[in-house]
Amino acid sequence: SVSAFLLNRSSDLAILLNTVDAQTGEALPFVNVYVTKNMGTLSNMEGDFTIKVNADAPLRLSCVGYETIVVQAAKVSSNIMMNPLTKTLSEVRAMPWETILMKAGKKLNKEYDKRKKKTSRYFYRMTMSYRKKSLVEAFMEANSAVNLREIKFLRGRHGRMTQEGLSDPFIANMNFHHPLELGMIVRDNKFWNILSTPMNVDNSITRLANRYIVQAEELRDSKGHSIYKFQLSNKKDSRQQNSILTGTLYLDAKTLDVLKFEGRVENMFVDVYKDFYRMTSPILFDVSINYSHEKGYTEVENIAYKVTNGDMTSTAIMYNVGEMDLGVSSKQGKKTGENMLLAIDDAGFDRMLWEHSNIVQRTQEEEMLAGLPDQTMLVNESIKEEPATPTAK
Repeated sequence: SVSAFLLNRSSDLAILLNTVDAQTGEALPFVNVYVTKNMGTLSNMEGDFTIKVNADAPLRLSCVGYETIVVQAAKVSSNIMMNPLTKTLSEVRAMPWETILMKAGKKLNKEYDKRKKKTSRYFYRMTMSYRKKSLVEAFMEANSAVNLREIKFLRGRHGRMTQEGLSDPFIANMNFHHPLELGMIVRDNKFWNILSTPMNVDNSITRLANRYIVQAEELRDSKGHSIYKFQLSNKKDSRQQNSILTGTLYLDAKTLDVLKFEGRVENMFVDVYKDFYRMTSPILFDVSINYSHEKGYTEVENIAYKVTNGDMTSTAIMYNVGEMDLGVSSKQGKKTGENMLLAIDDAGFDRMLWEHSNIVQRTQEEEMLAGLPDQTMLVNESIKEEPATPTAK
């Protein structure tokens, strides 16, 4: 079980909590914890989060598909139970589900055209297990409306843990930043240009029906606010088509704003090179994306993904930190290209920034990798070996 540690210092509390699905009892990841505009966090993949706040401060915990909770910091318990929204019994709608989906897609495409130059900063953490364990932690900036584009790393580090001491990273080349660019629409992006999504700009109801099996229901919270929950399944054999985004999509029933997507990219592959040897094989690629509308448009709030292929597993989480001052300007950011590790190397590592910025609570494995003794600290040095590259087909 997870405990809560309250430290009474000038009325400030350092709180470690766990978010749980009240029906299943399972840990609930990616719950947004809001205190003020400049103070908040996100529960990690194990449902844990930590935050230091004033004892009287209200915490607002929200997760799409669940009731929002507001509780005073001094009164929280170690496990916060989140109740799922209830399904409405009424099936009366002004238009078919497919039409609702198409209208939401058109709205999203208009937002992209109008707001595509808007930017925000994010914290990114990725772990990879492939023969050895490695960790990436970085701050980045990107165009943030609808989906992420033009990713630039501002500060970061990466490396692996060894028994012998200081070590080079095991993987030298990696383009695992591309999953961060996913969205309900992905435009102006060469990597994802053949991806089918339920809101593609060229979609019609006929094309949508040819690609997807669409099922939906309406959910309502205790205050009467409704959201639409769409289940989008691949209609064809995935081996006979290009990559396709399938899963669960949540829309605001009143505004048709996109709130959240959780699902999978089908028909994805990974290339692994060593010397002159190349291996291409299919991967399982799961992704969760949450959106914010506080700025008047659909902005990526956080993304988490998991890539699995045999004995290779990569998990990542990314969280919007707004205009956080990192001591580096946007112009100094390093563009990713096709090797995000090289961009992180060029961006450099600021130890003081990391000591004061535990943006998202680390899991136990992440803490082990990040909190190594000085002689085994993560380093930004690349070697010409073992590139790993996801590809879409």
